[in-house]
Amino acid sequence: MGWYGSFGPASPGEVTRQFTDKDAYGKLYVKEHAWYGRSQLWGILREKDTDKPVCIIEWMVKFRRDEWLYKSVEESMGPVDVGCPLKFLDLVPIGDDPHSWIADWRARVRAERAKVRRWKVGDVLQLRHCSFQGTQNPVMTLTSLKPLRATHFGYPVRLTQRNLRDAESAPQEVV
Repeated sequence: MGWYGSFGPASPGEVTRQFTDKDAYGKLYVKEHAWYGRSQLWGILREKDTDKPVCIIEWMVKFRRDEWLYKSVEESMGPVDVGCPLKFLDLVPIGDDPHSWIADWRARVRAERAKVRRWKVGDVLQLRHCSFQGTQNPVMTLTSLKPLRATHFGYPVRLTQRNLRDAESAPQEVV
């Protein structure tokens, strides 16, 4: 499964327009779509005649200086990424086989999103797989959820969803 590409610089908006064009998929079209970060565009493919949702699709996108690359992955292929909006999972039925790749992938998406949603402002958390000002796995206090912000020894820090996904509650003796 390779990457497809296009020469010339493109913005996320231009890429979105290309993938959500009503005539791009024959009898199917994309009605709902959402970006997760700058590398994952998610959409729901629907039938043109009945407006019935068929499947969730991810376009993995890489932007480079003079080109952009993409790879299409349908949910039946068992995507690795778990950035799909939760509302998409509720809008598209799983189908006849509840033990397929789709069910496993949807369970992973819901589990990852549940991890992120458990945090609230004021929580003290220990980040994993990162360093900040020379400190491995720093302990921070969450100060804002939108935008994601924390403090580390009084210094303001920007966080990403990945930081929260890999975070754990800090041990009380560290606080």
